[in-house]
Formats: sequence, structure tokens, C-alpha cells
Amino acid sequence: MKSRSDESQDDVLLDFKELFEVILKRKVWLVVCTGLGAVFSVFYSLSIPNTYSSETLLASKNNTQDRLSEIAGSYAGLAQMAGISLGSDVGNDDYYILATMNSREFFKKYFFTDVDLMIELLAVTEWDSETNSYSYNESIRNQLLEASNDGVGFGEAGFALNEAYRNFRGKYSVNQQQYSNFVLVSIQHLSPFVAQKWVERIVSSIDSEIRNRDIKKAESSIKFLNEQLGKNSLVSLNSVFGRLIEDQTRTLMLAYADSDYVFDMIEPPIVNIVKVSPKRAVICMWITGLSFLFSLFLILCQHAYIKNKSTSQ
Repeated sequence: MKSRSDESQDDVLLDFKELFEVILKRKVWLVVCTGLGAVFSVFYSLSIPNTYSSETLLASKNNTQDRLSEIAGSYAGLAQMAGISLGSDVGNDDYYILATMNSREFFKKYFFTDVDLMIELLAVTEWDSETNSYSYNESIRNQLLEASNDGVGFGEAGFALNEAYRNFRGKYSVNQQQYSNFVLVSIQHLSPFVAQKWVERIVSSIDSEIRNRDIKKAESSIKFLNEQLGKNSLVSLNSVFGRLIEDQTRTLMLAYADSDYVFDMIEPPIVNIVKVSPKRAVICMWITGLSFLFSLFLILCQHAYIKNKSTSQ
């Protein structure tokens, strides 16, 4: 006599056998639906335009003078009154530069006001590798051109800064490598040429932004220190003023003379014709697998419905 556990095992085996027979009977439906899913996945993956990436590896240049740390202990307050960054602020200045590169204001100042860049960001829909030409969303492109020709700001023409910035941030990344002063800047775009151009534009723009900031701060500091130098009669303090003025003058000289003020370019951006997305094989496998599972689910649901209907009668 069979125990309850043996009977339950037999029931499970019967259920699996029954399911297998049901699937076998509907194998044509299963194969057709899975095949249609596979064909759809191929056409869908081919309809997605290729995306290319360009990147550059940069080394941060610490233009803050080491000599300032010598007088930081005794005259830190005086230096800060003059608007001078001390040697201990070097790391913070690196964080400031990275935060600036990621900021909405940086994008607005150097990209949002340029109609050609906005067309490349918002209106390009496809790149032809053979002719190096672009297909556009003509509606967006014409609106941008009209706004530029009429002297109307893009915001007034209906192009929201936040929307453009989100689009930009989806294609752009800047990251400092852990435990080093190396920075990796990358851009993804439908055209590898545009991606390279945008990376170069980002590097030159942040260089210009920080250069102008340091020039403005150094000139303001020199003016303040010269005023204090004329008012003060203490020789020791005048010596400190002189050293601070010397360092700020050196900052000005570096800002005006150094072509690469913020970063040294270790690896320049290139036109990389190897796409980074879409991963068409992965897309096809996922859609085909989901088609198989969905077809199997429908077969089992139909079988359960017929079985319940027959037992109720």
C-alpha cells in the first residue's frame, strides 16, 4: 500500500508528464511565436542607431603655490582676507573643478548658448558613416535655427535648460580616479566626430573658466595687498605682503602663459569608430527569451482553463 508521500510524488510526476505532453502538442505555436520574437528582436536592434564614445585622460595640475604653506600657519587669516587659496586647499580646488564641470551653470555658459552644439545635442537622429553626414529631427533643428537667427534665447523658444542639461548629462561623464589626480572625461554621441569635438570643447571650456577665475582672484588679491602694503609700517608684515604679492603675480603669469592651465592631457580624445551601444546580441537574446516564456505562459494558461472547464462540467 502506497503512503501519502509516494502518492504525492506520483501526482507530481503525472503533472510534469501532462505539462510536457501539452507543450509537445503546441510545439508549433511555441516555435512560431518564439521565431517571430527573434525576428522582431533583430529588426528592433537594427533600428537603434549606433552610439560612439570619445574620452580623454587628464592629470590635474595643482597651480596653488607650495610656498604659501610656509606662511599659512601665522598669516592664514590675512591670506584669506586677500582672497588667496593656501596650499592646504589644493584638494578642495580639484573637487571644485570637478563640481564645476558637472554643473548646470557650466553647461549653460559654454554649451546651451551655442546653436550648433544644441543642434548636435538635441536634433541629430542618425549619423551616416559613409558620407559623414547627419539626419536631423527637422522640427527641433528649425526651431533652434530660428531662435538663433531671431536673437531669441533658446529658453524663450521653448527649449528648457533643464531638459537640455539632462540630455547632456545622459551622454557625459567626468570622474576622478580613486587615490589619484587623474580625471577621465567621456562623451557618447551618435557620431564619433561629434563625441571627440565635445570632449575637446569641455576640456578647453573648463580651462578657460578656471583660468579666468584665478586671474580675477589674483588681480583682486594683488590690489588688496598693495593697498595694505602702503598703509602698513611694520617691516615683518610688509615682507609677508611682498611674498604674497609675488605668489599672486606668479599665478597671473601662469594663467596667461600656460596653454594647458588646469589639466595636462595624458590621453587626447580620438575619433573612435567602434560603437559602445547598442548591444544587439544581448537585445536579441532577451527579446527571444521573453517571447519563448510568454508563449509558454499562454499555452499553460489555455491548458489550465480547458482543464478547469472540463472538470466543472
